[in-house]
Formats: sequence, C-alpha cells, structure tokens
Amino acid sequence: MVVFSLLAHLVSLLVLFRGFAFAMCPMRCTCHEKKLIVNCKKAVLDVVPITLNPELRELYLTHNQIKSIKASFTFYTKLEFLDVSNNQLAELGKKNFAVQHNLRVLFVNQNKINEVNNQTFVGLSSLQLLNLNENAVQSLPNNVFDSLSKLQKLDLSRNRISHISADAFAGLSALKTLILRENSLTVIPSAQFRHLTALVKLDLGHNVFNSIGESAFATLPTLEDLSLDKCQISSLHASSFLNVNQMRRLRLDENNLSEIPSDSLQQLKNLEELIIGRNKIASIEAFAFGGSPKLKVLDIRHDHQLSYIDKDAFLGIPHLLKVILEFCPNVRHLHENTFDVQKRSLKYLSLRGNHIENVAHNLLNWQQLQYIDVRGNPLTCNCSLLWLWELLKQRNVSKEYKDELVCAEPANFRGHRFLSLSLSEMACYESKHTIITGSVIVAVVCALSSIVLSLWCRTKLFLLFRSKKYETDLKEDLGYYEKGRIIDNQVMFPQSTMIYIQTPIKCASISQV
Repeated sequence: MVVFSLLAHLVSLLVLFRGFAFAMCPMRCTCHEKKLIVNCKKAVLDVVPITLNPELRELYLTHNQIKSIKASFTFYTKLEFLDVSNNQLAELGKKNFAVQHNLRVLFVNQNKINEVNNQTFVGLSSLQLLNLNENAVQSLPNNVFDSLSKLQKLDLSRNRISHISADAFAGLSALKTLILRENSLTVIPSAQFRHLTALVKLDLGHNVFNSIGESAFATLPTLEDLSLDKCQISSLHASSFLNVNQMRRLRLDENNLSEIPSDSLQQLKNLEELIIGRNKIASIEAFAFGGSPKLKVLDIRHDHQLSYIDKDAFLGIPHLLKVILEFCPNVRHLHENTFDVQKRSLKYLSLRGNHIENVAHNLLNWQQLQYIDVRGNPLTCNCSLLWLWELLKQRNVSKEYKDELVCAEPANFRGHRFLSLSLSEMACYESKHTIITGSVIVAVVCALSSIVLSLWCRTKLFLLFRSKKYETDLKEDLGYYEKGRIIDNQVMFPQSTMIYIQTPIKCASISQV
C-alpha cells in the first residue's frame, strides 16, 4: 500500500508539473494554446522540450543546437507538422517517429545526418513531405522509405549520395516529386526508379553523368518535369527519352552539348518547355525542335558559342508562346523569316544582351506581342528601327528599360538612349518629306499627262474629220452615219477610211486618265 500511494503521488506530481510547464511556455518560444502551435525558432535549445501540450499539432524547432531526438516525440502523438531543420543532428536513430502516425510534414534539412536506414522512418504512415536536403547522407539502402506509403515529395538534394540500392525507393508508390540535385551520382539509377509509378517531377541537376544512355527514364512513364542541368552532359542517345510520353518540361542547360539533341527530342511529342542555354552549341539548324510540335517555351541563355540560327530553325513548333534568346554575344542577326510560323502565336520575345544591330520590322506581328526586350544590343539607331521606336513609345516601359536601351551607331548617337531620339535625329523626317514630295510630283505629272492626251485625241479627231468629206444621211431610228457609226457617244470608223489609226479612238476614256 505504501508503494502504491507513493506511485500515485509521483503521477500526480508529474501531471501537475506538465500542466505548470505548459502554462509556463519555454523561454524564447511562442505558444498558441488554441491553435496548438509552438514556435521555438532560435530559442537556443539543445534538446527537444518534452513538457509541451500533448495535444500539440505543429512544432517549430528550427535554428537551434539540438543534437539528438531520441525518444523526444513520444508524448506528441498528434503532431502534424514538425520542423527540426538547422540544428546539429548527426542521426535520426531508429523508430524515433514510431508514434507520429498523424505527421504529414517533416523538415530535418540542414543538419549533419550521415545515415538513414529502414528503421528511421517507421511510424510515419501519413507523411506527405520529407525534406532531408543539405545533410551528409552517402547512400540509400534497400527499403529505407518503405514506411512512407503516402509520401508525395522527397527532397534529398545537397547530400553526398553516390549509391542507391536496387530497392531503395520501394514503398514510394504515391511519390510525385523526387529531388536528387547536387549529389555525387554518376549514373542514372534507371532500375531503381521502377518503384516510382506516380512520379511527375524528377530533379537530377548538378550531378555528373557525362552522357545519357538509351531508355534512361523508360521506367517513369508518368514523368512530366525533368531537370538535367549542370550535369556535364556532352551527348544524349537518340532513345534517351523513350517511353517518357508525358514529358512537359525539360532542363538541359549548363552542360557540354555541342548541338541541339534533335533526335532525342523526337521522343518528346508533348514537350512544352525546353531550357537549353549555357552549352557549347554553335548553331541551331533547320527544324531543330520540330520533333516537339507542342513546344511553347524555349529558353536559350548565355550560350557564348552560338552564332548562327537558320531561318527555318523554328519550323514545326507553331504553338511557341515565349522565346528567351539572351546574352549570346555572337548572335548578330535574325533572318526576317525566322518566326514566320509563330507570327500568330508568339507573345513574349527577349533578345536581350546579344549583338544584334537591327531587328527586321516584318520579323513578327509586333502589335500582338505582350513583351519585347532588345536591351543590351548594339543597335543602329536610324530610320530602319522607326517601327520599334514607335512601338515602345506606345507602351509604358520602365525608366530602367529606357536607360538600358541605348544606341551603338551612328557614332554621334553612341551611348544615347534610343527612346530619347527624335524622328529627325533618326533621319526619318527627311525620308517622310521625300516620300510626300515625290507623291505630289507623280500626281501632278499624271494630271498633266491626262490633259495633254485628251487634247491630242480631240485634235486628231478634228483633223481626221476635216481631211475626209462624208455625205451623211442621219437616220434617227438606226443612229448611224453612212460612212461611220455613232455608238455609245464614241465615234467608230470603218477600216477603209482609217488611214493612220488602226484601232478605235476613245477620247472620253483617255480624258478620264
């Protein structure tokens, strides 16, 4: 009885202590009792507080000095959101989330975690988002995520992952987004992806692949968004994207490609956005993107070797809405027929930072464009760019835009703001004056010619009538001369009497010229 009484007393004290601790929110923390949210961001904590309300739903412990979470969350079975990012965690241990069946979001990024295993995430059956980025994980063992059947987004970026076991992604049948950016992968883990039957977005950027082999993503038929930027890729197999029929967006920028991988793009019939700048592509040949007829956005930036764009380069992509061709210093000219197929579709065109001196007026239907940017080009500011001057004057461009749109030629306007020039300075006033004067002269000449011809015609007829004497016997009913007939107020002569004139003379018609 004594022991029982002692235990009861201890339990009462514990309950009292917990109630008191909750009432006295931890120092530097903010506790919302009604919302069941505790925010201990930058609270100088080195352990997880265990005296909070057991009904807690959200707990923020980011930017502290916590080194271990062992048995720390046992009391908080109703947690739905947990942020332990930016701490000093070296491991997550085993089954430390065993009772967190309601947890939907877990942030453990920006720690020092170097290992995860198939016991790490046991209990997280409702988890939808797991952020593990910026840690030191080197490998993913088999079944490591097997407990996460509802996980939709997994961020493993900025780790040191070089090996992924065959069944590492087993159990992730609901996963839609996988981020493996900035790791140490050298081979596309194609076979390992077979478990990801619902994957929509895959980010493999900033690894080292050199080349992409045949059917590299064939096990991901639902994939729509793929990032392969900064991977030192120099070549792609013609069938690299075989069976990836739903792809909408592809990043291939910042690689070592020497040409547009047209053969590989042939597989991507539903591709809508292609980002392919910062490569070593020297030219864009005819029909380069024609294998992707639904392409809407094309982004080519900072390709310093690009110098030639075929006038038929964009054939086969009639739905193009947005073209970003920026900071390619060797691009000096665009043929006036370059965008013939896109004259109705294109809404956004940026040619910023190239070496273009002039832009053809008939390159596009400029009035339908919602955005045009030609800043940073060595423009020749003369009457050939009057259309651009008028177009930008009509639009409410920013002061920054005006300041950066400057002339390179002629020499007397070098460095001047393009939109600050007048018509006369662009040599357009003289051209317009010449055209108007010329038109007036032509009109006057035509009028005088008409008068002269009319007088000549009438004089010729008069002389002709006087040189021949006709006996006229006008018959009113028939309305004709004996030697000649009057038809529709025009004098017609028989061939036998026409000495100099071989065709009928119509003076009324001549005088109307």
